[in-house]
Amino acid sequence: MEPSWSSTPGIAFFGADSPTRVTGWARAAERAGLASAWIIEDYFHPGAYALAAAAAAVTERLAIGLGVVNQKHATPEALDEVAGKIDRAIRLFGRERVLLHPDCGFATFADNPICDASAAEAKLAVIAAAAARMRERLHLH
Repeated sequence: MEPSWSSTPGIAFFGADSPTRVTGWARAAERAGLASAWIIEDYFHPGAYALAAAAAAVTERLAIGLGVVNQKHATPEALDEVAGKIDRAIRLFGRERVLLHPDCGFATFADNPICDASAAEAKLAVIAAAAARMRERLHLH
């Protein structure tokens, strides 16, 4: 598969942000031509799904990214857990607007990585398997 690069940047929010701030910035991002809004996951900031749904509700085309794995835990999440998060996001703002990511990334800070490469690879594999399960369930082969 040929790697791709988005020519349109996005904007990121903490799950602890206020709904007013997120909806205002989401509207501004869409007007400015950005393609996505990323919400840092519920692991550390309760309310990420509510904020993501609010951003989706006030925009027409902005894709919404949600973290579905926690980089601070070495053990990969269960496939059912990640698939459930994807299903919830689809129900909140539609499959065509869902973007998946690992919380706020794997936070590899120079000489102090939070998640080692093998754990990151395992977590990415769970995301891919859960996405494949959802595509099959939704008949999107």
